[in-house]
Amino acid sequence: MTKRTKTTFVISLLYSVVLVLTLVSILYVIHIQGTKLGDAKIAIAEHAAKELAYTNVMQALVSSEGDRAKLGSFVMSDKDIIPFVTELESTAKAFGVSMQTTGLSVTPAAGANPPVLTVGVHISGGQAAVKKYITLLENVPYHKHISTFTFSGDDVSNVWVADTSLAITMKP
Repeated sequence: MTKRTKTTFVISLLYSVVLVLTLVSILYVIHIQGTKLGDAKIAIAEHAAKELAYTNVMQALVSSEGDRAKLGSFVMSDKDIIPFVTELESTAKAFGVSMQTTGLSVTPAAGANPPVLTVGVHISGGQAAVKKYITLLENVPYHKHISTFTFSGDDVSNVWVADTSLAITMKP
């Protein structure tokens, strides 16, 4: 090998090394940029999913407005207490029974539990009338449960007595 051939070989070897290093560095930069692009795609997909979920919630909120208003009518508010008890008393007269309110209290909200109006009533009258009135109490159009109930009477005198306690959910 001549000196010129050796020099050409060394120069071409150096060029090859430089080109390989340049190629490796370019591939490394491409790899880094690809990773960033993948992370950006994930972030965009997460953002799009959140946006879609937000849109769905807003649509559900708008479309359920009437339903929520209807459900709200099944929960008693403070201003409904006195008219409710008055209505119970006047309805008792219409049913031919005697009704006395034996208790009226509001249990305040506790944690996730809403306030509860507890109404105790003592009902007396004929068997059929008392049963019809109890059925009315069972169907009061508020979210409620009957926490206590007793029913007793005498067939001979046809005087029947019912004591019950309604627990009615109130608006917080």
